Amino acid sequence: IVVKERNDKASPFAVLFSCFTYEYSKEGLVGRQSLLRLAKLNLDNGSMAHKRVFMTIYHTLMSTDPGASDPQMRGRHWEMLGFQGDDPQTDLRATGMLGPLQILFLIDNTRHALKEWFELAVSSTHEFPFVLIGFNFSALSMDVLDTQGMLKACRALEQNGEKDFVLKASCLFYAGCWDVFQQLWQDKSQRTIADFGIIKSEIKKIALKDPFKMFRKGEELLKTAPKLSQSHASPAAVAEFSTF
Repeated sequence: IVVKERNDKASPFAVLFSCFTYEYSKEGLVGRQSLLRLAKLNLDNGSMAHKRVFMTIYHTLMSTDPGASDPQMRGRHWEMLGFQGDDPQTDLRATGMLGPLQILFLIDNTRHALKEWFELAVSSTHEFPFVLIGFNFSALSMDVLDTQGMLKACRALEQNGEKDFVLKASCLFYAGCWDVFQQLWQDKSQRTIADFGIIKSEIKKIALKDPFKMFRKGEELLKTAPKLSQSHASPAAVAEFSTF
């Protein structure tokens, strides 16, 4: 990320206290393009890589027994995860494969919180379509992609030597959205999907005002997440991002 000083015609006082703007570095531009491609990538039911993504999500959220057989790529069982129908592909129009991959990011990095959110989603008092809500946050992560707050987040990760720092910044922002959502969703004793419009507007307002703060919330969430042993690591989580 390149830090570029503003060159506005202003008073010496204003120049002295002027803000800095952030721009993508050469590597950042490549990462940005990769992220945009992910958001436009359709689910290919014939792709083993794509299938592994969805099988990992299904088995993790449904807490299936080790060795359980994989479900079909089409069927009513996907509705239990929060898809609108029996074909997950129809819900990926806005975010492409980025939506499922960001769920995998949570599986690999903060599975404990993920399971708590899913249990909340299927509860009798706070029910909501888990996957679809997540896709809303994926879309929001794309909306803020070129904001100064997200460019600042990318710069912080790049300076820390992170690989795929644009994707990781987007995923941490996404995790922060989930953390805020969980707090707002539980502030009343009962919620229904009818409440989501109001909550979504509040989250969007917070995210657009300060994307970097949402990114930081995601970082803090991951710092407090219990570490998984290698034997429990997802076979199709973050390492699979490079496949796409």
